[in-house]
Amino acid sequence: MKKFLVFTAAAFLLGSGYASSQDKTSQMGIGIYDLIIKHTNFIKGSCETHLCNLVSEDKNIKVEIKRVAFDLFLSRDLNIIMDINVDSILFNCQAKAPCESGLVVHYHNDANLIRVYIKNSDYSIEASTKGEVKLLNGWLKKLLDLARAA
Repeated sequence: MKKFLVFTAAAFLLGSGYASSQDKTSQMGIGIYDLIIKHTNFIKGSCETHLCNLVSEDKNIKVEIKRVAFDLFLSRDLNIIMDINVDSILFNCQAKAPCESGLVVHYHNDANLIRVYIKNSDYSIEASTKGEVKLLNGWLKKLLDLARAA
């Protein structure tokens, strides 16, 4: 897994030069998280009625998927929140401290409205192209399928 994280960090650094011509999620490094999610073997942690935790085999990547409470469902039109944590020095995490690097993805009731927040940052984006929406919905589908599996 460490070799893979080094590879993705190198790809991120090399690819950042052309990010200005890409969509907004590419500018935020979403492509790196996409590589991580697609190539990580997740195991199911604890699952409850409206909350499920998935963890990579080496415990460096944690994903929490939860269905929001009814008040957020009505007031903010939210449906599902995905919280992705990456615990690696390559993602600006300190070697001895807990990692706060990752993304929070808000899936709204409108299937074409997805908002992505970078942890420890004031930046957020709204997925605006079909490619962005397809990519982020692909994450949700893959991780929900893993959560549903035995």
